[in-house]
Amino acid sequence: MNSYALSPDVHDIYEDGEQTAVYAGDSVLVLGPLASALVRWVRDGESDLDALSSRAVSRFGMPPSSNPAVLVADNLDELRKSGLLI
Repeated sequence: MNSYALSPDVHDIYEDGEQTAVYAGDSVLVLGPLASALVRWVRDGESDLDALSSRAVSRFGMPPSSNPAVLVADNLDELRKSGLLI
């Protein structure tokens, strides 16, 4: 089971509607709606892939052409690679 947390390199998070700007390390990244929601949910204490996938389906609906857990896992992996999550 995968578990997620905000990286200690995250300095600040600014939310504007469904987009989020995250200042981490020496970079500012602007996230789209799904990535923004994932960062918010992880920040608020959600850390489990299954729970995050369920919340994503509740918030955004079923993706038309892929498994929601795979889509969420791919986004979480990208957020890890970007240094926002550990």
